[in-house]
Amino acid sequence: MTSLALEALREQWPAQALDLPSGRAHLTHIREPGLSAHAAPPVLFLPGAHGTAEVFCHQLLAWSGKRELAAFTYPALIGATALAQSVLEAMDYLGWAQADIVSTSLGGFIAQHVMLKAPQRVHRVVLGNTFINPAPVQSPERLEFLQTLGAQAAKDELMARINAARPSEMQALQQALMGQAQSAETLLTRLLTIQLAAPVSPGPLKPGRMLIIECDNDPMVSEAMRLEMRAAYPRAQQARIEGGGHNPFVTRALQYNTMVSGFLGIEAS
Repeated sequence: MTSLALEALREQWPAQALDLPSGRAHLTHIREPGLSAHAAPPVLFLPGAHGTAEVFCHQLLAWSGKRELAAFTYPALIGATALAQSVLEAMDYLGWAQADIVSTSLGGFIAQHVMLKAPQRVHRVVLGNTFINPAPVQSPERLEFLQTLGAQAAKDELMARINAARPSEMQALQQALMGQAQSAETLLTRLLTIQLAAPVSPGPLKPGRMLIIECDNDPMVSEAMRLEMRAAYPRAQQARIEGGGHNPFVTRALQYNTMVSGFLGIEAS
């Protein structure tokens, strides 16, 4: 199985390498001709540990021409603070003083660090399938495995699990993005970031400027972690996508797009 959305995105807007002060990153940037310079804030997408910028192919295709869009693949850095700095560097490169941020999983954890580091640069934020405290997914055994066996062994382990799953578009995306587009060394930095991270403090944001999305059957973010997220941001809008797993922007793309575009004020097609 292949992802037609990924193929369409790559044909129209291929990802480009980007040399930032923090290191080499990649960016998919979409600004259609004729887009008003006075349009609402641009949208920046932050992927999780297992994906690259292109994992948001359904959203990038749906909202092109309505907003200036950019999806960011982080440099090979360890640590949420360093990764948040790279996000701000990417915004500087794009000339964006402020943006709406749409994030998932590790990207949501990084987005919270961006909010702490530079709250004035975040207009609105979507925190999807993410956490404020990574402790439940951390273990000394997992950390030792990653540090001892190294990058290729970690990637091989994850890819074996993905390849054994039932065929789906999400599987095809992970095979293309994590399996081919993302190096083992880069993937390892993401996994180590999660294992080494401390809980993040809730970031300052005005009421109505945050949407938390969760799924009832998320295998990566437990119900206890979801409850902790909700409690940390009591004034945030909160939504649940039934049966969306860990990646509803792919598995429930239409529902996800409707929910997020409504929150961001993006005109429906």
